[in-house]
Amino acid sequence: PELAKRLVDELSEAGIPMAIATTGSRAWVTALMDRTFGKGRFVTLATGDEAPIRKPDPSVYEVALAGLADAGVDIGDRSRLIAVEDSEPGLLAAHGAKLTCLVVLNDYTVHQDFSLAAAVVDGFGTPECPAHRKRPPGPDVVVNEEFLAGLL
Repeated sequence: PELAKRLVDELSEAGIPMAIATTGSRAWVTALMDRTFGKGRFVTLATGDEAPIRKPDPSVYEVALAGLADAGVDIGDRSRLIAVEDSEPGLLAAHGAKLTCLVVLNDYTVHQDFSLAAAVVDGFGTPECPAHRKRPPGPDVVVNEEFLAGLL
């Protein structure tokens, strides 16, 4: 969580609007996001309470996108918006919503099919310990604003 928090901090400081799209319950997700990242870090929070069909259905992303649009965020060219996922169902949901997707692997999903992802890495990385880029093959990376912009 600390490396994900670093990325959220960086994007927040740069004024980049962020949303959460998860099929977890609103109460659980709100408490987790507030505790992990701090209150008010995300423009909108779309949960399973609003979109009860689980990923790979893209409906939770559609709810998040509507929340971003309601907040005045330009969502016109969805391919210029990046989803960060960690599972094949999440990637398929992001793809179904026409979003560019970065996959950050975890021990449970490492063997899933991520061929639709713009990139696959094994973590968020730091300058001292960068993440390994799994797809497409390339140098180790730190997932930051510059790396994300390069996916577009």
